[in-house]
Amino acid sequence: MKENGFPRTVTILGVGLIGASIGRGLLNRGCVKKVVGWGRNSEKLQLAKNLGAISEFSVELKSAVRDADLVVVCVPVRKVAEMVRGAAKFAGHGTLFTDVGSTKKRIVQEIGREDLENACRFVAGHPIAGKEDHSLEASDGELFVGRTTVLTPTEKSDAKDIRCLRHFWESLGSKVLEMTPESHDAALAQTSHLPHVLACVLSKIVPEELYPLAGTGFASTSRVASGGVEVWRDILLENAEALQECLGRAEKEIGQLREMLRNQDEVSLESFLMEAKKKRESLRG
Repeated sequence: MKENGFPRTVTILGVGLIGASIGRGLLNRGCVKKVVGWGRNSEKLQLAKNLGAISEFSVELKSAVRDADLVVVCVPVRKVAEMVRGAAKFAGHGTLFTDVGSTKKRIVQEIGREDLENACRFVAGHPIAGKEDHSLEASDGELFVGRTTVLTPTEKSDAKDIRCLRHFWESLGSKVLEMTPESHDAALAQTSHLPHVLACVLSKIVPEELYPLAGTGFASTSRVASGGVEVWRDILLENAEALQECLGRAEKEIGQLREMLRNQDEVSLESFLMEAKKKRESLRG
């Protein structure tokens, strides 16, 4: 670590859109001495290096993490806990781990059940940034600028680790908030996971032969449905309880809308549209 607690060497486990964007942001800004990438495909890792996302790479976990001050785990959420535990066996004493997953509760519970090897520590995180294209080629060192990153420390978390990660994400242009894992998952079910499901439903029910008649509304509303299938499968399963509650509320609103249409209730329908319009316009800030 540097004297200010900022990591000199960062290892990224999983160099896709988010991992490569982190690496490009760090290297473009000169924040770290080096960024090491790990993955199973050496050709993709070489591409990441050519893109300026990593300084060096390895397909061997041991060599990838042994010199790291900070390890950022960028794998699907259902694999995060296993990856942290496996990598900690090869990491240096006291190495700090974090992740970028869109769900937090189970990850924190799984990793917190017992101490990590080599006195390694873990503080969960989630940068709320991305694209529907999850590929390495879509990575962008400015991806996190102006976006929110959530840290979900526990009572076991060390204050200096939280400060380190706060500084880390702020150096990439992000605004950092702290939440409990439970409150994070409940919030993201509403702001991220439900919108993705609704976009998938819309994409699924509209037949392709009608696409020539689809305007920008359909395109913008269904856009996120093109996200990575494996990534989103795991997110939805991990946050199933909170998401089911959100779906229940959505079903209730749809039921009320159907009643308005059945009854030709102009007043209620206008009120429904106006409330939605006002809330959406407030998002523009």
